[in-house]
Amino acid sequence: GSTAEPSSNNDSQPLSVEAQLQLILEQKNVWGQLDKDYSDDLSYMVSDLDQDGLLEIVSASISGTGLYTTGHFYEVNSTGDGLELCTYSIPEGDSEADLSISDSVPCYYDAGSDMYYYIFNDTIHAGAAEYYLSSIAISLKDCTVTPQTLGTQLTIYTDPKKDPTVTYLRNDGTEISKDEFDALADAAFPNAEKKQADLVWFSPYNIDENAKDAAALSDDDLLEQLNTSWKGFSVQ
Repeated sequence: GSTAEPSSNNDSQPLSVEAQLQLILEQKNVWGQLDKDYSDDLSYMVSDLDQDGLLEIVSASISGTGLYTTGHFYEVNSTGDGLELCTYSIPEGDSEADLSISDSVPCYYDAGSDMYYYIFNDTIHAGAAEYYLSSIAISLKDCTVTPQTLGTQLTIYTDPKKDPTVTYLRNDGTEISKDEFDALADAAFPNAEKKQADLVWFSPYNIDENAKDAAALSDDDLLEQLNTSWKGFSVQ
């Protein structure tokens, strides 16, 4: 995994990557257990989204035919002795980004604010005849995850013999062209450097069919998955 070197004035950096992965493993009952928000379709990844040298373990579950995602972000704390559940507030009425659908996403780095914005999609099927595809920028700073919906593509099938009606909207509801929709992230972060982020998700039941969540995996299996996920994470 690629990560920025911690700045020299950051003295609270006691843990190597190996030690952080070991800590994440030891804390598997904190982040790796199925809870009431989760369905069976559960995935995890290791990342350093804010590139501060402190790793995150991210979980995402998908439920229902509407592809509803529930995500949780945990970050190694600055003292290196535990994990902190990051604040992840979804605006009222909004749906969460489908985090685990993507293994490579555009990333915008704003050097002025030292912020990384990762562009995810969120798909909602509202019945068989219409679906929404939203573009959502996700950023992480000080263990707070901020989602920002950039716009939405609405597809409606009115007649099986005809092409669907496709409408593109900014987040304020203004109708725009397909080209403008495709360029929403470029427009939202005009001073940012565009990069690509690779993410490696793993599902417990692909490793052990009896494992309903990460905490149910053996330590050896789980550590191998954590290592593989981290090694595959990059922002470049």
